[in-house]
Amino acid sequence: MNKKIALFALLGIASFAPMASAQYIYLIGKDQDFLQTNVGASAPDSAHAYRFEASINGGTQDANTPASSNNITTPGGGLGLVNIAFDASSGQWDYKQDFTTQSAMEAAFPNGTYTFNSGGTTANFPLTGNLYTNIPTATFNLGGIWSNSIYYIQPGQDLMINTNSIAGFTTGNFRVGIDANVNNNINSYASIQFDSLNNGLTTANGNITIPSSELTAGTDWQVKMQFNAFSNFTSSGINGGTNVALYTMNTKFDVQVVPEPSETALMIGTLALGAAQLWRRRKA
Repeated sequence: MNKKIALFALLGIASFAPMASAQYIYLIGKDQDFLQTNVGASAPDSAHAYRFEASINGGTQDANTPASSNNITTPGGGLGLVNIAFDASSGQWDYKQDFTTQSAMEAAFPNGTYTFNSGGTTANFPLTGNLYTNIPTATFNLGGIWSNSIYYIQPGQDLMINTNSIAGFTTGNFRVGIDANVNNNINSYASIQFDSLNNGLTTANGNITIPSSELTAGTDWQVKMQFNAFSNFTSSGINGGTNVALYTMNTKFDVQVVPEPSETALMIGTLALGAAQLWRRRKA
């Protein structure tokens, strides 16, 4: 199961917006990625603090199409022509480049008008305005303990995860997404999502609830929150598809369920009893 929700194209449009089976989503975007570390505190994700991505998804993908058939041309001063290759793992055409600093990303992929070419059909995508929002930050209905971007809680209760609101929210220009997936149980494909596309992009914040039945001791959930701001959203774009240009702020963390104190005490008591019995047998 692919639990990646790095871009709006995967979590947002492709999953929730109604579209014909042959319609494509053409997307370019810049991301800033963070790890939540405490109440109201986040830090850049060192694995990919900044990312540029261009993708084509939806419809029927053709892995045999030459990569040169799908490409973007950056505004002046950028990298120039960049080919978009087919990614078999995601089943879509995708180009990604990660950066450790925003200045490096802006040098390679500056703000301006990008030309997207797909099979000889081109369109202009304005990626302008530096529309980065505030950082998504989670709050909870249950008390827990933060450590290394993991929020530790005890089992037995529903957990509600709330986002803050997007600063400067304007209906239709922003999107909120939340995705939670079980990390460490190969027999479970539990996934809980919130997407403001479901109510017409009219929500400046969002929340999900993970039920207590899914929060058993030892369970580890990965949570990703996403704020998107659109500089372009054209529903009648390349080949009748949808053209999207956007800026994204991502925050992720884990929720780990620890044993209840009574269970921990029972476990320690059982270990102590076993050790005492072993000692008596050895003495005999």
